[in-house]
Amino acid sequence: MKTKKIAILGTNSQALWQITEEILQKGHSVMAIVDDPREFRLTHSHFVVVKGNIFNTIDIAKYIDGYDTVVCLYEPETACLKEHIDANRSLITAAKIAGVNQVISLGHPMSLKLENTKVFFDLWKPIAFIQSETLDLFKKEDQFAWAYLHSIDLFIKRRTSPDRYTVADEISLSKPKGLTKIIEIDNIINELVSEVDRLSYVWQEIETSL
Repeated sequence: MKTKKIAILGTNSQALWQITEEILQKGHSVMAIVDDPREFRLTHSHFVVVKGNIFNTIDIAKYIDGYDTVVCLYEPETACLKEHIDANRSLITAAKIAGVNQVISLGHPMSLKLENTKVFFDLWKPIAFIQSETLDLFKKEDQFAWAYLHSIDLFIKRRTSPDRYTVADEISLSKPKGLTKIIEIDNIINELVSEVDRLSYVWQEIETSL
């Protein structure tokens, strides 16, 4: 397996930490780009942490220059949903400037507790909408391989009673050319880490076919 240079950034510190450790265990090098490096204490010969803001496109492009893959964990937050699409738009631009081959982005809000209620159903609709807009951004890109994990189709359904709702335990992983894979919510971290390796192979196939 080829050793790769992975840049990772986002708002979910727990997921950042877990994914970083698992990627390091696979033998890759990792750079974490965070608001406060003091809060990300990890000692490893193949790890570095730097201060950066995803909305500063030029700075992010400089940081990720020479990196193979960027993993974005800037999940949508109900208080500022538009920031999710703005963050991904900035990252897409930075990736193209830096010539990064692979971008993996998490659109499902892992920190949000899922509930089978109408209140949650009403809360979820704008989240699904912003995910849909973000997915449309990625669908326009053909300069790099990408994967977007989202829960646009969370399959919240009313049953026989109008007051009963059902939330699925699966989300979607979308890729170029309309490819979509259904994964279990509990398996998001493992799928993200696996995608770091899998996307390299897929992108080689795309380049060969051009």
